Amino acid sequence: MKNRQQAIIRQLTDRELTLNIYLSQLLLFLLAGVGSFLFMGGPGNLFALMTWGEGRHLLIGITAGFFVFVADLFLMSLLPPSSYDDGGINERIFRNRPVHYVIGLAAAAAFCEELLFRGVIQTEFGMAAASLLFTLVHVRYLYKWILFIQTLCVSFLFGFVFARTGNLAAVMVMHFTIDVLLGLYLSGISVKGGGRT
Repeated sequence: MKNRQQAIIRQLTDRELTLNIYLSQLLLFLLAGVGSFLFMGGPGNLFALMTWGEGRHLLIGITAGFFVFVADLFLMSLLPPSSYDDGGINERIFRNRPVHYVIGLAAAAAFCEELLFRGVIQTEFGMAAASLLFTLVHVRYLYKWILFIQTLCVSFLFGFVFARTGNLAAVMVMHFTIDVLLGLYLSGISVKGGGRT
């Protein structure tokens, strides 16, 4: 499956790859909507979990996201590049991309993924279920134990921040901070695979 995924990614043009990424995020957004109807009484109850005016919560998200980014850089400096080799997919997604591309992709991923995994799944089924499913969705990391463990730990950290703040916006900001910083870092370097996003 890993080699098949890499082969598919290599065959896609940059435009097709970008379209596929956004379509996958749209699918997660739609699943969050369906989940909100099935388990939460509708999207209104799901979106009520987001409070953008809570400056303290947003600062928690930014700070936690920054520390995860620094920890990722530290581990990348210690471990061999092969530990982070996801088949070159992250490099393909981010290499030589403009800032607005990285920001848009990070925003889409943070919003759609956290809406589903923390907003619906954690709220209804608990942190462990949300964290495990989040990690499994990032299928390209299942073959690299470092990436798998890091993604699982970060997912539990997302869950912890959500549980502590009760604010989905804080987790979205945290997820966005991690992805945008790693994306910008990877857009300007030539490290195969390069890190977890």
